[in-house]
Amino acid sequence: MNILLDAWATTILRACWQGGLVVLVVWSICRLIPSMPARFQCWLWRLAILKFMVALLVPWFFNVPLLPAHRMPEHVAEITAVVPAVEIHQEHLNQTLATPVSTPTPVPILPVAIFLLWVIGVVWCLTRLLAALYGTVRLRRQGYSIACTSLIEQLTIQGKLFGLRSLPRLLAVEGDGSPMLVGISRPVILMPATTLGRLSISEQKMVLGHELAHIKRGDLLWSLIGSIVRAVFFFHPLAWWSERQLKLTQEVAADELVIAQQRHDPATYRNLLVSVVGKVGSGSVVSNIAAEAVGTAHFLRRRLIVMARTSRASRRVIVSSSVALGAVVLLGLLPWRLVAADPQAKPMAQFLPACKPPGVTAAPTPDHGDKKFVPFYSFEYSGECRGVGGVTLDAGLTIVKVNNDPKAHATSFAISAAYDLSCKRVPTYRAVAIDKQGRTIVSENIRVSGTGQKLGVTTLICKFPVAEHDIAKFVIERLKD
Repeated sequence: MNILLDAWATTILRACWQGGLVVLVVWSICRLIPSMPARFQCWLWRLAILKFMVALLVPWFFNVPLLPAHRMPEHVAEITAVVPAVEIHQEHLNQTLATPVSTPTPVPILPVAIFLLWVIGVVWCLTRLLAALYGTVRLRRQGYSIACTSLIEQLTIQGKLFGLRSLPRLLAVEGDGSPMLVGISRPVILMPATTLGRLSISEQKMVLGHELAHIKRGDLLWSLIGSIVRAVFFFHPLAWWSERQLKLTQEVAADELVIAQQRHDPATYRNLLVSVVGKVGSGSVVSNIAAEAVGTAHFLRRRLIVMARTSRASRRVIVSSSVALGAVVLLGLLPWRLVAADPQAKPMAQFLPACKPPGVTAAPTPDHGDKKFVPFYSFEYSGECRGVGGVTLDAGLTIVKVNNDPKAHATSFAISAAYDLSCKRVPTYRAVAIDKQGRTIVSENIRVSGTGQKLGVTTLICKFPVAEHDIAKFVIERLKD
């Protein structure tokens, strides 16, 4: 349970800060290039929304070594003060050798409470989203066919102009309000009957073009993705803000596309928008799911402000926007994480003091033919490893005899090796014994790892099918990096 909670907390925190970082980067770019075309701004906010899910769901990462590396202390006193913190006790090793059973640790209450609150919040937000989706289904079922042939002909003409392979259905609903587009796989344009009777031919053409532009751009799918991200990260204010910015830029990008396809003058198009918003009533809308033609007066005012800034974009602005979009693509779509700078792992003899005990001498390390392991340290053995403390060797190695069974001709040792915590992974060692007849015996290893304040220690519980008095030499080998 603790492992699952740790994995969830690590993943959600990484998604929160990386998604928030991309949101701030996108906002900064839009501020630095205020005349950026709306289609570029829309894609930037789409990538910002998408980054939350990429950081949450993608299980692999590119490591970015920007954090400071862990460095070994230079003073011997600091090192020798750390090593006893991971001292191996013989009684504990005997228990591990006999029955390697892990004791479950109690689950902390606070992380469990936070996780449950997050689950409740996500379920609540997704329930509201499903209710909104069901609302669009009900609204769609209430629609009926429009008998106005000129409007249907205008829909056919506009559909060919926007290059749509299939046209959406055109239905009328009772009441007033803003015309809207619902349905991702089978889109339908809903026209409130009262509002439809108030619109002129040019205003109807603008409304149809705006909704068809949403279909052409796939805005409804991105609106749904934004709503899901907002539900999962309901506690994150930047997730809410980016979802609102996405909706705004999608509307302005659709306006931009309509102006380009219908060859409107931007000022004329803005006047049409203002005229339409004055004729729609206060009918209910399904926010975040349906794409409205005009929306509320406040939302329309924001659209007009953005349209005024982005109506004229120079070639320099287009190039700058393209470069910015490419940079955000790399930042937003590639899964990455910050890690410490990783110096190459070095033998611990370069960091730890030489502690060669009496009677233990270093010896040349023979090659046993296994190319996966390389010799790391070797020494002649003459029975000095008795007792709880054992014997400390060079290169940060300690050897302790755990068990000796002369009748079964078997001996077990615990060999612990200190390593620098800045290493990529815990070094993998194995012990090889050479008996007095020169035969090589590779141990069966059970690895136990732990960490002190500045050093890590990996411990091998080595089983040799040979009596202790027959062992002449030990060779410690390490797996190649």
